[in-house]
Amino acid sequence: MFEDVRAVIFCVALDEYDLLWTDGSSALQNKMLLSRELFENILRHPCFRDTPFVLLLNKFDLFEKKVHRVPLRTCEWFSDFDPVRGSSLAQTLATQAYTYVAYKFKKLFESINTTGRKLYTFQLKARDRSTVNAGFQYVKEILKWEENKASTFWNVHDESVYSSDMSSFAPVLQNNGH
Repeated sequence: MFEDVRAVIFCVALDEYDLLWTDGSSALQNKMLLSRELFENILRHPCFRDTPFVLLLNKFDLFEKKVHRVPLRTCEWFSDFDPVRGSSLAQTLATQAYTYVAYKFKKLFESINTTGRKLYTFQLKARDRSTVNAGFQYVKEILKWEENKASTFWNVHDESVYSSDMSSFAPVLQNNGH
């Protein structure tokens, strides 16, 4: 059923960290925790044992507005979020919160990953076509890189920007009118 899958693309709505959902037969559950659970289940699936994962963190624009009104700590998974505050801070609260959410998914990934596969992350604003296009371009580049890596005769282990540490975060896209 999952033969020849080159990458798993997992999309999470950043702005759903405080929302609840039920399928009608169970109690209300936090949507971010449900996303975490599904991510973990897919990650553990034997068919994807060696498959790279792309985590698309979507709806940053809505998240950016919401995180000022509704604390990220509202979600129990993020209860230890402690943003740095101050006038000289270069990063906004939303950027810190985004980085923290991505970090939590990466730590979960690392706790399960035993095969050396990679987790790539990218920030999207679904209503902004340019970020969606950039996200798809990012996925294409990852697939190309993974294909080239697999076909390399020397198979040199490269821990460049494609590792699962903080350096593999796709840059935060700024809407500066370009």
